Amino acid sequence: MSLTVQKEVLKAENIAAQHGTRVVIEKKLVLSNGAAPDKIILFMAEAQKVQGEAGNGYVTVTGLLEMEALYSEINPDGQLELSVARWSEAGGTAVPFETTVELPGAASGGPIQTWVEVEQAGAVPGDGDSLDACITLSVNLRQSRQAQYTVVNDLLATPPVQLRNEHWEFESLEPVGAKNIEWAIDEELTLPVSMPDADHIVWWQIRVTDLETRVGTDTVYLNGALACEVLYVSAVPEDDEEETQPGMLQLARWSENTANVIHFTHGLEWPGLDPECVLNATIRFKGTSVEAFDARKLRLQARATSRLEAALPQTVALLENCTAETGETIDLQKKPAEITQYLYTDPTEHVIRDTVALPFDVPEIERIFTVLGRPINVTAEPADEKVLIEGALELTLLYQGGSAEVAEAGVATAVSWIGDEALPFQMAIDVDDLTPDALVDPLVTLRDIDYEMLGPDKVHIDALLTATVKASVNRRFMAVTNAALITADVTRRKASMLFYLVQTGDTLWEIARRYNTTVSHLAEANDVSEDDAVQPGIKLQIPKA
Repeated sequence: MSLTVQKEVLKAENIAAQHGTRVVIEKKLVLSNGAAPDKIILFMAEAQKVQGEAGNGYVTVTGLLEMEALYSEINPDGQLELSVARWSEAGGTAVPFETTVELPGAASGGPIQTWVEVEQAGAVPGDGDSLDACITLSVNLRQSRQAQYTVVNDLLATPPVQLRNEHWEFESLEPVGAKNIEWAIDEELTLPVSMPDADHIVWWQIRVTDLETRVGTDTVYLNGALACEVLYVSAVPEDDEEETQPGMLQLARWSENTANVIHFTHGLEWPGLDPECVLNATIRFKGTSVEAFDARKLRLQARATSRLEAALPQTVALLENCTAETGETIDLQKKPAEITQYLYTDPTEHVIRDTVALPFDVPEIERIFTVLGRPINVTAEPADEKVLIEGALELTLLYQGGSAEVAEAGVATAVSWIGDEALPFQMAIDVDDLTPDALVDPLVTLRDIDYEMLGPDKVHIDALLTATVKASVNRRFMAVTNAALITADVTRRKASMLFYLVQTGDTLWEIARRYNTTVSHLAEANDVSEDDAVQPGIKLQIPKA
């Protein structure tokens, strides 16, 4: 007969992962209209069609860069004009990129999950009709191999059994706890010396870079930097004769590539947290605002919501295809165990189609330069192997008005739909094996936005969002532990050496009787006194009868 092991299904993962690897891409972009840009006012980039091909210890990442530039130029009449250039997949002008990222533990040919985000994008006028662009990408990679295993720990059986052990280990994280915290940001931003004074703010965006976590004594620390971009209209100089004429659009940056990046350190009380814990931190912003309260100073205000998940690393040992040679079927003691499994989804697309009307007190549209957007107030909830995501899309329209007061060449005005006027959206993403108590972290980005004038005061918007979800699921399974023969009346085989794992309530006399030996022989073989009480969990050598 063979040893019977009741198998529990467990999807174990062997993971190779790399997060936030920075890659710098430099490209020369030629303008199709032959214009010679004078100044780059706004430059944005998005990575699309991203794929990863795994080698042994590395991944080759490829994709397309879609870009948009708002720039000023001098027309043949010597006047300053604003123009927009786009390099898009739809127009066949997106710029391909390829880079290699080290990924220790990656296996050649295995499936790889790849996420690429643009951390920083900038451009300067190049030679003639070109721009010199520099894009910093953040590359996230994950490769996992899954299998079903029987979990056995400290197996000991009597009479002795010979197991064929295909031993395999994987690193797991045992959840310790999670906390949500909300903290306020109130920062004063001073315009760089080279930038003109500000009149009013048109558009802004902020994000977190270089985020690090550290466990201190009863405290968790978040360290990082805030990268901020602000598009504003410059103030009219006091000596300007036409005081009613608006200024030009300007883009000011506070980022990791500048000397004026905004560093922050935030501490959270977490008594008793093990210093060896691994922390996963995410930060989301709500209610952001930037105002010009002085010609040279801006005030950035926001509410940041942080989620911290703490877990202890552990190694789980697995035995696959257990077989044995023994004369009896034995029962194994089992206990529940738990691991955390991370589920990742591929990008899911969602389209927003809506018509927005200009407020009655702004100039009518004559020409649209570009439309800017950003997802805000994104929330996610798990439900029936789906994640339900809600949020809103804020819009800012840069255009040239049709009234005589703002019809000068190169002059732009702006109108925004923010707060309660932002366009709401909802989407559902399928996630296999998702449980109702899973922790979900969504990432929603604006992939593309298009517009169509329906009249001097109406614009139709087509926006394409992409969303991915990371879910943390706690999986319970049965681990076989402290296994021992339960049946007493069995035919025992002779062996040169036997061991017995002491159970609660066992005595030397009972163990000696069970194995047809004497208390003195048993005590001598294990260097213990005949009068000593044996502690549960220790292994005793059983002498030959």
